[in-house]
Amino acid sequence: MEVRKNKPRVFLSHSKPDIEFVRQIRNDLQKCQIDTWLDEDDIRHGKPWLDSIFEDGIPTCDSVIVYFSSHALQSQMVKKEIDASILSQLSDKRIAFLPYVDSASVRKGLRPDIQALQVQVWNSENYHDIIPKVVAEVWRSFMERSVHIATQEEQNRRLRLELELQKTKQGRSGNVFSDSEEADFKYIWDNIDRESEVVVEENEVMISQEDKSRKPMAIGQHILSLNLGSLVGQLISLNRTQYPSHIRSDIEKRCIVFLSNSRKSENRISFSVKKFEDPCNELLTYGLIQGVYDPPPMEANGVRGTVRSILSRFGRERFPYTEKMYRFRYWLAVNEKLSDEINITLKQVKKIGQQ
Repeated sequence: MEVRKNKPRVFLSHSKPDIEFVRQIRNDLQKCQIDTWLDEDDIRHGKPWLDSIFEDGIPTCDSVIVYFSSHALQSQMVKKEIDASILSQLSDKRIAFLPYVDSASVRKGLRPDIQALQVQVWNSENYHDIIPKVVAEVWRSFMERSVHIATQEEQNRRLRLELELQKTKQGRSGNVFSDSEEADFKYIWDNIDRESEVVVEENEVMISQEDKSRKPMAIGQHILSLNLGSLVGQLISLNRTQYPSHIRSDIEKRCIVFLSNSRKSENRISFSVKKFEDPCNELLTYGLIQGVYDPPPMEANGVRGTVRSILSRFGRERFPYTEKMYRFRYWLAVNEKLSDEINITLKQVKKIGQQ
């Protein structure tokens, strides 16, 4: 695999009839020191298309630009490249998903989860107005991902050093954890290794005959079971505990993707999480995260600067991991309790009107 340094790479997803427009995008991105991955350029002769795209293409890129047109909506290859599970993997790996449409009418034909994103119209008429914004977003996404990868590598380095240290201590004492740690971690696990109920509302997009507006209408509820123990085991790898909303958004996203994967063909169906158990208070109680208050920004003269929201005017609280969280995750690994993924199962489906 080619080694790239300090330079973003973009995967260009498109349908064949739009190739000329996409080639223009490729050429302009390359002028801005952005590498591109385009099937006609980067798939080697005689190599399988799907393997090249999903092994050598998308995973090697920092951003994925998908250009939607009426042709792309019918393209089976484009559908594979933006499958709901693929989008979830992109999010987990911090690969930016950047969708664009050639007209407003095409936006209405997108899946509900993509319609919920900021999807700009981009065509030959406004091309030169949009391309600078695309370039800026690609570079911004690249820098954010680079910081995330560096942070993950540092966390992994710390974990490896801790493992080596504990092995050394184990060789001397025969036990990795102290008696108090064993008792504490076992107590925490016994309390968090439980199923938590998540209620997800299923909505159908109804089109009004009077004003042609699109309104979601609740048609049912899905009762999911989420294992909190598997969630806590994944928090460090998710790297999303800076704010409570990040943990909640991860839970919501994974539950919606879990249901969306079984309803891929129903474009008018969407899901929204209505009830779930917030784990933040429990993590604070056990000392796995800690509350840190960030005061609002101050100007040089001591007067508070301009802020964008009421919340930021009064500062913000974040919840970084404690050393105990890293020790607890190590305890889970040693005792073979560390899950590879968050465990979610479907318990019950209720239609609106049922008891």
